[in-house]
Amino acid sequence: MEQSRNGDPCMGEFEVTHSTSNLVVRDATPIFEPCAKCGTKQKWGATSPYCRECQKKYNRTYYIKHQDKIKRLSREYLPKQKANHRKRKLKQVELKGGKCERCGYDKNYAALVFHHPNGRKGGWKGGVGLLSSEDPQNSAFSIDEVVLVCENCHKELHHPELQVLKVSP
Repeated sequence: MEQSRNGDPCMGEFEVTHSTSNLVVRDATPIFEPCAKCGTKQKWGATSPYCRECQKKYNRTYYIKHQDKIKRLSREYLPKQKANHRKRKLKQVELKGGKCERCGYDKNYAALVFHHPNGRKGGWKGGVGLLSSEDPQNSAFSIDEVVLVCENCHKELHHPELQVLKVSP
């Protein structure tokens, strides 16, 4: 048995099963350590020293013990977060013209959303918060990549197969 050469503790010990001059194939088996509380096995390298069940119990106990502090911090933080989100969205909506680019709706900014016509590259990366980053290099996508549409137009864009066909009598 050899120890991991790259210093990665998740690799642990491994057996060299095949070796050529430039290629070494290793059988990497995860190391299991017992839960610090109940002793059941868990995957080594987990963020907690406890198994899933003991971690759930610990989290619940921690919340009950500190719930006043947690609730107080939530009451202080969430309104600030909502206000910042609203400011960022208003700024981005104004940059895109302030109305739906399909139907012209402009009565309520809450009903306006950003549509990605080419899809998101790399999956979901967040909403308007990442769009409005001060540094364009850190932004998940550019304002030029999205289209400002109202909720109704957005649903129509994503579900064209559900379009109601009107039949004249």
